This record gives sequence, structure tokens and C-alpha cells, in this order.
Amino acid sequence: MSAISSFSTARRFSRTGFIFSPRFMDIPFRFGRRSSAASGHSSSIVENFGLRRLELGQLSGGGTAAAQPAGIFGPASGFSRPAECSRKPAMERFMDFTFVAAQRLTGVGADHPAAALHGHTFNGTLRLRGTPDAATGWVIDPADLKREIDAVLADVDHQYLNELPGLENPSTERLCGYLRDRLAQRLSAAGAVAVELWENPAVGCITEGHPA
Repeated sequence: MSAISSFSTARRFSRTGFIFSPRFMDIPFRFGRRSSAASGHSSSIVENFGLRRLELGQLSGGGTAAAQPAGIFGPASGFSRPAECSRKPAMERFMDFTFVAAQRLTGVGADHPAAALHGHTFNGTLRLRGTPDAATGWVIDPADLKREIDAVLADVDHQYLNELPGLENPSTERLCGYLRDRLAQRLSAAGAVAVELWENPAVGCITEGHPA
């Protein structure tokens, strides 16, 4: 199998896919069982992956980084550090919760199992993404987070969900959004809220964003 191209980072195809080697040196790129030279035509795959060094590696001052190798995902250097990288990193605080509730779904056929009155032990996770406080090091005090979660769960725990405004047809997706909206309102000053909710160990959903 002969070499048909070379790259700054060693990349070879195996019969099961790519094999990547993190060496920053020129190593022949080999493809398949037969090379393009042996078959008498060029390989479009190699042409698609081949990056021309002289077209990459532009420096911030307009010069060409001829001495800098360019990898398959772009030049190895020659780009200024994004401003976002120097900002204080965001962190994610999360807390699990559980509650039980009864429900029946009204948007399905009468013969659907979920149309009958039934209940679930719901398990969920609240994720709060924000910037840690300079003094405490926390995104939020865990005790404060638990208090806000408990306040929202008080409306749904051991309740018939269909009787709650906004949950007349309480699918897990709608219930997840219901919880997210109320938690986001209570925690808006602390950061962005996402809620993950499981109706059983195999089925659940995730929602995030701002209150509807």
C-alpha cells in the first residue's frame, strides 16, 4: 500500500475507520487496501480531506505562517485568543428531586393506557448554570436551591396534575416545562435553568430556556 498524500498530523484509515495519531510531524496518509496510484486515479476522499497549508495559517498581522503546520481542523496557530476565553467560566450546579403524582392524559385515544387514571414517581434534576460568586465560590447556596425546588414541588407532589392550571393534559413534556418555568422565575437572578424529568427509569425528557 503506497503513500498518496501526507498531513501534519498522522491520520490513517483502518478497515474499521480512522486511526488518529497525535504526532505533529509529516506521516504518509494511507487509504484502503489499494492506493490511488495503484488504481490509476486520484482519491476524492483524500482531495476532500487535504488542506493546503499556504491557504491556512494567516497571522493576525497579515503574514503567512509558512512554518506552522496546519491540521485537518485548521491551522495549529496564528489565531488570536477569543475574548470569551478570558471571561470568568460558567459553572453548573445541579440537584436531584423526586415527587409522586396522579394523572391521566386527555390528548390520546380512550383505549390508550395513559388515558386511564394512573400515577408516577417522578425523578428529576434541576441544572442551574451561572457564574460562581467571588466570595462564596458557589453559583448558589445549595440550601437556597433546595428551598426553591421544594417550594415548586409543593404544588405538584401528591396531587392530581390534571386539576392544576396549565396541566390539563399533563404529559411528561408539559410537566417538565411547567416545572422549568416556575423554577426559572424563582432562580432568574442566579442563572439559566434546565430541568430533566423521568416518569420511569427508561422514559424522560429535558427542557431548558426561559419561561414561556
